[in-house]
This record gives sequence, C-alpha cells and structure tokens, in this order.
Amino acid sequence: MEDRVLVRQALAAELAVWPRGQLVVQACDGVDLEEQLATTAPVQLAVVDLMMPRRDGFATLSWLRTHHPATKLLAITHDPTDDAVYAALQAGAHGVLGKPVEPATLLAALDSLYHTGLYANELLMRQVQHTPDPNSPMALRKKLEKALCPREREFLKAYISDESPSRQTIAKRMKISIHTAEKYRRNIVSKTEARTRVALLRLALRFNFVRL
Repeated sequence: MEDRVLVRQALAAELAVWPRGQLVVQACDGVDLEEQLATTAPVQLAVVDLMMPRRDGFATLSWLRTHHPATKLLAITHDPTDDAVYAALQAGAHGVLGKPVEPATLLAALDSLYHTGLYANELLMRQVQHTPDPNSPMALRKKLEKALCPREREFLKAYISDESPSRQTIAKRMKISIHTAEKYRRNIVSKTEARTRVALLRLALRFNFVRL
C-alpha cells in the first residue's frame, strides 16, 4: 500500500518479480485496502507504507492484525526512528524497512517473512534495547488516536487538508450527513480544545498525525 501512484507502481514492479507469490491487490491507503479485500481472498503478505491518507499505515497494520491475522505485515517508512519502528511493531508489523528500499532488500524481507514469519533486520533488533519516550511524537500521536474514533480521525485529516474542504464536501466524501460531519467536528474540538482549522492543523502536526 502506497498513496503516491508512481511510487506504488514502482513498488508493484519490484514485487512482481518475487517468485513465491503474485501481486493481487494495490491500494492507496487502508480504507481502499479494506474495500478491496472485501471482494478478494485473504492476502499472504502485505507491504504497508506508514504514511498514507485517511487510514494510515499504523491503523492499517492494526486493522489487518485484527481482521486478517494470518497475513504477514511488512512496514516501510521514510522515518525509521526507534519510536516509529516500535509503534509499527506494536501495531502488528512483522518487519520494518526504511525508504528508499533497495529491490534486493525488499525481496530478502519477503523471503524471510515467507519462511519464518519475521524480518529481523537492524531496525527490529534495536527494539530489544529501545525504551519508548512517553512524550515522543509517536507517543503523543497514540494519545490522539485513542481520544478520537476512526471516523473522527478521518474527518480531521480531511478537514485540515490542503484544499480546506467545507463540511458539506467532507460529508459527501465520507458518505455521511452534514449533521454527522458537524457532530464529528464538535467532538474533535471538545476532545482537543483546538477550535479553529489552523489550531487543529498545528495539533495534528505536533502529534505527527499528518505531515506538511
């Protein structure tokens, strides 16, 4: 899963040469993946980018762990910090790779997941001695995720996006009523005490919930 089309196509081309399976699903984010898996057989392996719109990689890993526990999960990220890797593993990843990913490394990771169910590279091994910082961006992000329900998080990401859509536009996109969209907005304001779009953007950036 990768939200940028060209990057996703390049990743798909690399995966296509793996001899132990075939590419069956390409998704731009976790919501897209869920919709596609509703009409396909469960996948054996999933490569998940941690930064995606709507349902991001961390939430997608958690969803896959709950709904497709047999699927082996490989996370990829431009930000392979200890806290990010720890959060990915906590969410359900069986291995983590930093971007850019060399094709040979990607195929080796897939082979390891296929044969052993785990990819034990340096990023994973560092977690043996890693102590999570309760005030790190990833820890703060988890606090925000716990405070907001999935649909509220989806509304928040749309509300603070570059296009600054109206509540009517977001309601149509999320397939909800304007009343429900306004309810989500009020709930977010109540839970975060950020009352303007700019304040919500600053909050989301601080919690590493979105990136500029």
